[in-house]
Amino acid sequence: MASSSAYCAILCGPSGSGKTQFALRIALDFPVVFVVNGDKADFVGRKFTHIDYDDIPKYKVKLQKSLLIFEDVINPNAAKMLVLKNALLYTKRHNNVNILLLMHSITTNNTYQLLQHADRLIFTHSNVNCKNFLDFVRFFRLQKNEMLTRWNDFMKQTRLNIYLVCNVHSSQFEYMTTDAKESLHEAIRGKPRSGSNSTDSRGGGSSGSGSSSSSSSSSGGLARGVRGLGAGREESGSDASAARKRAKVFCILSAYDNSAIMMALYDHIFSNFAIEKLNATDLSLTVTNLSANGKESKVSICDIIYGVINANVQPSRECRAAFRILRSQFSIPDLFIRNKHFR
Repeated sequence: MASSSAYCAILCGPSGSGKTQFALRIALDFPVVFVVNGDKADFVGRKFTHIDYDDIPKYKVKLQKSLLIFEDVINPNAAKMLVLKNALLYTKRHNNVNILLLMHSITTNNTYQLLQHADRLIFTHSNVNCKNFLDFVRFFRLQKNEMLTRWNDFMKQTRLNIYLVCNVHSSQFEYMTTDAKESLHEAIRGKPRSGSNSTDSRGGGSSGSGSSSSSSSSSGGLARGVRGLGAGREESGSDASAARKRAKVFCILSAYDNSAIMMALYDHIFSNFAIEKLNATDLSLTVTNLSANGKESKVSICDIIYGVINANVQPSRECRAAFRILRSQFSIPDLFIRNKHFR
C-alpha cells in the first residue's frame, strides 16, 4: 500500500495511447482513489471518488495516503493551475498523497510550470508522443541527439503496454509495463523489485516483463540537466545554480506567447554575460554602467526580455538602460529586438 514517500508522476501521451490504462493499473494498489475531472465511464467502482478541482481542500483528511488522479490536464485556467500547484507543493507532502497527472501535452497553456515539481515523467509508447519527449529534453536542457537515440530505442520495443519512465531524482530511465505482476505503484516509487533488468546506456534491454533501467552516462545528459534543478550532487555548484535560475525564468515566461524566442534571448544573453550577475531569488540582473563611473543597477531579467520581444510593451527607463549596457558589451541580433524602444 501507499507509503510515507509520496510522489508526483506526470503521464504524457495522445488520446488512445494508454494513459487511462496506466492509471487504472496503479489504482489497483490503493483502496481509495480520488479522480479529478475523470470520465466516470473509465473510473468505475466503489474505490473511485470523483471530485472537482474546488473539492480538494475539503477532502484533505480523506486524501491521506491515497492516490489522486488529475485526468486530462488540458488548458488549465489560472484557478485550476493554482489548485494543481498547491496539490504538488503542499497536499502531496503534508497529506502523504500520491499524485498522477494525465496530460496530452506538457506545453499547453503553461503546463510547463508543473514539470519542476514532478518526481517521475512517464511517456506512452506512441510516436506522436515524441514532441512531448523533446519538450521535456528542452526544458531540462539535455543533449538532444543522445535523448533522441534513447527515444528511438524505446520506439523499437515490441512489448505490449510499455511505458518510458524518467526518475527525475536518480537520473534513470526505466521501461515499465502494465502487464507486470509487481506493484506498479511500488515500481514508480522506486522500491527494489525482483525481475528488474539492467540495460545499456541507450535504453535497450530485456524483452521480459517488469522494468528495465538505464542511467544517463554522459556528463551533459539527464544527470546534469535534471539535477541542475534540484539535487546537483554530481555537477559543479555554478552549473546547478545556472540551471535553477533558467528554470525559474522559464516558468515565468512560459505563461506568455513567444516564450520560445524569449528563452532563446535568455540563453544568448547568458552565453555572453556572467550568470553570477543574476540573482537566484528575485531574478534581478546587476549591470554596471562603465560610462557612469561604474554605477550598478538591478533590473528584472524577465522584464527586460519580455519588453524586448513584445512590441506593444512600454518598458521602464531602467529596463532600457540595462539593455543598452548589455548591447554595449556584446552583440545581440536585431531579430530579437521587436520593441522599438530598445533599438
